[in-house]
Amino acid sequence: MSYSEYANQGQAQLMTLLKEKLAASLWKEANQLTKVLMLKTSSRKDGDYLYLDIDSFPEKEIQEIDRLWLDHSGSYFGFSAQKAIYNRENYQQFITNVGWYKGDSWLNYDDLFSWESALKGHLPYCGWYFWQGVYAPSTSTHLSSSHKHSHQPHYHAPHRHDSGGGAAGAAGLAAAALAAAPWVIGAAAVGGAGYLIYREVTKDERKRKERLEKEEEERQERQQRLEAENKVEKNIGALLALV
Repeated sequence: MSYSEYANQGQAQLMTLLKEKLAASLWKEANQLTKVLMLKTSSRKDGDYLYLDIDSFPEKEIQEIDRLWLDHSGSYFGFSAQKAIYNRENYQQFITNVGWYKGDSWLNYDDLFSWESALKGHLPYCGWYFWQGVYAPSTSTHLSSSHKHSHQPHYHAPHRHDSGGGAAGAAGLAAAALAAAPWVIGAAAVGGAGYLIYREVTKDERKRKERLEKEEEERQERQQRLEAENKVEKNIGALLALV
């Protein structure tokens, strides 16, 4: 059951259909129909989506929906049943005690409903995103770390030009190589150690940067979630104030 299936029906028709669903104890269907009816009664359009306009919701319609739920559930369900719980508890206790929130997350709107296990005030339940209003899926910000490229220095043994040629020239080159060997080895050792130290420093710095970026991303997500939760709380309170 979706909004589009009832888009062409008037509010009176939808109210009659809601009454029939409740009379037949078709609680889940009645719950879904209530959401559709509320959107038909007062909503705003944003792109392809409709959102409940709680600020202009007429009291008469919400009270009629509430009365139908109360009459057919023996006052076990309905906005008034929810309001009685809401008024004596804080927000977090309320959403937990009516069965909307369990563990650390909200109940999915399409989760199966069982009359035998339903808590008082559980219905109508429209889902977290419905109460929040605008649904904007969180997108993780992928921050790329810049990588510095280092080049190992090249050390060259000094060249000696010998005009003697032949064996003498070869001997001279060999002697020069032996003389330069300690310097070359020492320079290579220093250069290699320096490169390894530099590589470790840049590696640690990159890890630190990635950790800070992740912490900032998590902080922003927590802030967005808190702002959304505050909006949900405000909208629930505003609606229940109408009954």
